Amino acid sequence: MAELFIYPKKSGMFSFPLQKEKISFGRSAENVVSISDPFCSGHHAYMDFSNDQYYIRDNNSKNGTFLNGKKVQSAGPLQKGDEILIGSTRIIFDRELETNV
Repeated sequence: MAELFIYPKKSGMFSFPLQKEKISFGRSAENVVSISDPFCSGHHAYMDFSNDQYYIRDNNSKNGTFLNGKKVQSAGPLQKGDEILIGSTRIIFDRELETNV
């Protein structure tokens, strides 16, 4: 099973196991993964599972969602070790970082 490793800028890392379902990210407590980040929108981005692949897409957020340093314009497929940036929060797809420097 795939897992997300989430590295908020001002607090400790936490992980989130994926269950092949739609995952919502944002500041609002209504999201599956709530991110306490002032640069994150209330309902910032979504992750979907389709055709045995996970995809990330932005939800018309103010600051955008980035995949490996590039702004997500449409649903982008994820590969092990990909870095998603939502606000100042780093999310690594299915690979834990050895350091958070």
